[in-house]
This record gives sequence, structure tokens and C-alpha cells, in this order.
Amino acid sequence: MILMTVRDQPGSGVAGAAGDRAEPSACGPEERRLRADAARNRDAIVAVARDVFAEHGLEAPLEAIAARAGVGIATLYRRFPTREKLVAAALVGTDSPAWSSGSANYRPVIAAYPTCCP
Repeated sequence: MILMTVRDQPGSGVAGAAGDRAEPSACGPEERRLRADAARNRDAIVAVARDVFAEHGLEAPLEAIAARAGVGIATLYRRFPTREKLVAAALVGTDSPAWSSGSANYRPVIAAYPTCCP
């Protein structure tokens, strides 16, 4: 049986014994799975953001979203570095009745974010 350390495993993203650096693109955020608690936090942020955006519009304070989701503002910004990314995550694939029934009301607001929302 051959014992391998983390450094010996292919694609581990850890610097090798010879001091080689791992490629930054080899471990992009879209390739890594979130830990269970981080995934729960992300899901909570997105769900709360949908509700808060429906209630207060897309300019709602992000601190209110973080507080209602039960996470700190740093956690919100770690997952969604810009408001546009949070808006996109909250609006993409929503089948919430609040969004679908009021979609005509949200079109002008969504149009203000043309780079993030289809």
C-alpha cells in the first residue's frame, strides 16, 4: 500500500515538495464544492435576498439581507462580492409567486442591472 500525503495527490492545489506553486485557475470557485455550512449560508442569503428585494426593491441594504439570513456582512460579501452578483443569484430561476405575479413591476428595476439579469 502506498501512502500519499495531500501534496502527493494530483490536483490537490497545494504547493509541491519542490516549492512548485499550484495554478490559481486550477482551483476556481466554480470548480470547488462548498462546505455544507457554506452552502446553507449561501442558500439562506439567496432566499432572504429574494424576499427583501421583493419587499424593498433591488437597492435594499445588504446589511438587512445578511442580518435576516443570520450571517455576517462579510459572509454575504464573500459569496457575493457585488450587489449585481447577489441580484443575479436571487433573480435567476425564481419561481416565487412574489416575483412572477409582480414581474411587470420589477422590469424597470431589473433593467437597471442589465449586466446581471437576463
